[in-house]
Amino acid sequence: MFFWIKQIIFSSLSFLMLCSTAHAALITIDFETLPGMANSPGSSVPIGSQLSNQFLSLGVSFSSLASYVAVVDHWPNPTVSGRNIIGGVTEAGGLSYVPPITISFFDPSNATAFGVTDFVSIRGDQAPLSGAYATMEAFDASGNSLGTVSAPDSSAGLTLSFAASGIHSIKLTQNTATIGFDNLSFNTVSAVPVPGAAWLLGSGLLGMIGVARRKTV
Repeated sequence: MFFWIKQIIFSSLSFLMLCSTAHAALITIDFETLPGMANSPGSSVPIGSQLSNQFLSLGVSFSSLASYVAVVDHWPNPTVSGRNIIGGVTEAGGLSYVPPITISFFDPSNATAFGVTDFVSIRGDQAPLSGAYATMEAFDASGNSLGTVSAPDSSAGLTLSFAASGIHSIKLTQNTATIGFDNLSFNTVSAVPVPGAAWLLGSGLLGMIGVARRKTV
């Protein structure tokens, strides 16, 4: 009896650990599947170029001061891949590279439930401006800051990357109105872990061991 209970505990905790670390697959979105608007700051963003929840099946959504960001055709300026980048949007719905961009993660199997990942990275456009830089701040599902990273808009290419458990959202800001973003990459999104689930399971099974031991005395 005692042996089998130990086996149950080992198998159950192993399963929980596997679930909590199931972030192996790297997903990249290059924004090329949506029509890009003209690179004209101040212009209203056409409906087709409004990016919000189109990638919820991957567990990610986008917003700015409006409930969406703009997909912009950056040609003939260089980009990381293809032609499109994303930029912020004013409350009135106009393209502007000044407003912050918020990227949030949701459970791919339940779009109404918060999701988390453990790695996020995004590239800047390939048209650097001296003195410009961008910042990424990561937040957990409770809105607590997990940390901040910044990078200059250099000729080597701007890259912002952040790794930590429990990333629910990131906010992208910049010190100029010149940086667009491209090639968002993130590890597979999972549901927000139930607080204390592993501890509750472990303590319950340990209680069973205690009962079993008392019965064998």
